[in-house]
Amino acid sequence: DEAGSPMSYLFTVEGKGFGGTIQVMCVIGTDGLIRACRTMDVSSETTTLGGQTANESYYGQYDGQDSSLSGVQAISGATITSTAYKGCVQTAFAAYETVKEAAK
Repeated sequence: DEAGSPMSYLFTVEGKGFGGTIQVMCVIGTDGLIRACRTMDVSSETTTLGGQTANESYYGQYDGQDSSLSGVQAISGATITSTAYKGCVQTAFAAYETVKEAAK
């Protein structure tokens, strides 16, 4: 903001999907809510299943969520990739907590 205080934190996280490494970007606001969550790379995943995490219909469900991630649904038939994606977001929240504590 104008005073130099952070308004949000951006994290890029990697996780192990079904076919290899996936990458997720997660922006978490200072209020602890996800401002944006986007798929950076799922090229190692099956296009018709795990690759669906690159669609807004999947990653959009994370926007506005807090660390409980309640209501986030896995993609049917792509539970390994969906679980890895959710794990990446949980890792981003863990990093957010570390950064938040360090700022105190």
